[in-house]
Amino acid sequence: MSCNCQPTSFKNPEGPYLDADQKLTIHVEWKESHLLSQSNYSKYDDINKRHNFQMRKEVNALQSENYSLEKQLHSYQQSISIAHARGSIGGDQSSVNCSNYSD
Repeated sequence: MSCNCQPTSFKNPEGPYLDADQKLTIHVEWKESHLLSQSNYSKYDDINKRHNFQMRKEVNALQSENYSLEKQLHSYQQSISIAHARGSIGGDQSSVNCSNYSD
């Protein structure tokens, strides 16, 4: 964008650019336009749209399943750590009661 005006002319309160509230209003006029997408409709457009929808749905389902499994894993880890803290799980063989074993 180019402009032939000096920046100081915009700041002048008596200039044509500022209104009564000392606010600047800019009007932009487009002289060129570019086509950003095809104007033709193709049957493959629906295929791409459908495929995108299905893939997003599948990704959301997998994310939900992953979240559920992570919650379950966290629950298992908590129960193991609680049981280990209470001493019911451990590698200490001296706490095993061998009185039930007789010759």
